Amino acid sequence: SGSLGGGAAAGGSPHPSHHGSEPDLNLAKSAKQGVEVVKRLIANLTYVEMSVVKATAPTDGPPKRKHTRRLVEESWRHPRTAPVETMVALARCPLLNSPVTTLKVLSTVHELMQQGSPAVLPASCQWLDHFVLVESHWGPDQMGAEFGLVSVCAPLIVAYAAMLAAKAKFHAGFEAFENNYSFDAGCAATAAATAIVGGSYGTGTGTGSGLRLGGLAGGGAWARTEAEGAAGPVSPPALSAMLTLGRRCRLALDVAADILPRDPPLAALQWHRLVAHVGKLVAVEAHLLHGAAVYVAATLAEQGAAVGAAAGATAG
Repeated sequence: SGSLGGGAAAGGSPHPSHHGSEPDLNLAKSAKQGVEVVKRLIANLTYVEMSVVKATAPTDGPPKRKHTRRLVEESWRHPRTAPVETMVALARCPLLNSPVTTLKVLSTVHELMQQGSPAVLPASCQWLDHFVLVESHWGPDQMGAEFGLVSVCAPLIVAYAAMLAAKAKFHAGFEAFENNYSFDAGCAATAAATAIVGGSYGTGTGTGSGLRLGGLAGGGAWARTEAEGAAGPVSPPALSAMLTLGRRCRLALDVAADILPRDPPLAALQWHRLVAHVGKLVAVEAHLLHGAAVYVAATLAEQGAAVGAAAGATAG
């Protein structure tokens, strides 16, 4: 008699592998994609809008990773249209009804700002009014703020919205920084060196590259004149804005830590997982920001020392 794995020789139909054959998997995937397309057509929603609806569904857990990943990927695939379309779709979500939905929407916006294409950051500036609205609505004066899940999540919503607003303003004011706070250090070093060589020391003004010198007091080698526009990435204004944003991150982290139980149950509650998801995003933000702020502060100190040494040599 044949072996049990011998397919038809064993008296039965062939046994597929545990995960199915490659054609079967491709067929199942195509069928699933076809169902999603039909659902979108019935709902009259675009691919981005459907992904937003699914990511912000009114369930207590965090947004499903596959839905937020689609939005991030779309921002890279179609940088001219997808970021704006996504932000508009997120703005249509009910931000003032459920604390769970509000946190899911804010965390989706945050994930896009962290991982999306560079075009997401300008699009996020359109959300400044929404951040302010969310912050004021879920504040301590809100009706019913002392009851149920609202009393637990409202402080986090307020702190989180303020942090995201600070991030949006930071990137609007200092466009050289990418969403992970990196910037072209080579160009920064070259411009700073040019400014130090071509500038006049101790006067707070410079003739090289249109930059303002004079160490920290004069604005640093990367602080541009008011007529020229915003300060560069290595400048006291940039460092000050980074410290302000860092304080917002710390406040949001503290609030999230106070909400989560010290001894979590074996089966975590869904809204606990949502709060933990928000805390993780904020922790990543704080980590990236801290590394960049340390670099900017160290570079400013080095430039200030160089300016002082050059001024001393000139005076001597």
